[in-house]
Amino acid sequence: MFSYFDVDPTALPTVVYTHVEHNKYGVMIGKFDKESIEEHEEKFKNGRLPLQDIRVDKRELEFSEIDCQAQFLSEVVDEDDDFEEILAEILAEEKARRDAEEAESGSSPKKSGGKKKKGKGKKAKKGKKNFESEDL
Repeated sequence: MFSYFDVDPTALPTVVYTHVEHNKYGVMIGKFDKESIEEHEEKFKNGRLPLQDIRVDKRELEFSEIDCQAQFLSEVVDEDDDFEEILAEILAEEKARRDAEEAESGSSPKKSGGKKKKGKGKKAKKGKKNFESEDL
C-alpha cells in the first residue's frame, strides 16, 4: 500500500484519505485521535487538504489490511541481526589491535596486579615565597 502513496512507513501514525474517482489522495501524519481524524476528513471533503496523484491507475488499486506493529517489529529484528554482526566484527578488530600492540611491546597479555606506588617527594610549603633581595 505504501507504494501507491508517497508515505514513509516509519512516519506513524498516518491516515491516507483517497478520492478514487479522481485518483488523488491526502495525508495526515501525526496526532491519532478521533477529533484530528474527523477534522482532516472534513478538510479533505471540502477541498482544503492538499492532494497528490496516486502513483497507479485507480483500477490497479488493491487494499488489504496490514498489521503495522508486526511489520515494524520484523524490521527491527532484521536491524538487530545486522547490529550483532557489526558488533562482533568491531570486537574482533579491537582484540586483534590489542594483540598486535602487546606483541610489539613484548609484554604479556596479563595485567600486573596491584597498585603502582607513588614516588615520595618533597611537598611544597604553602604560603609566602621567600625572595632574595636580588629578585626584588
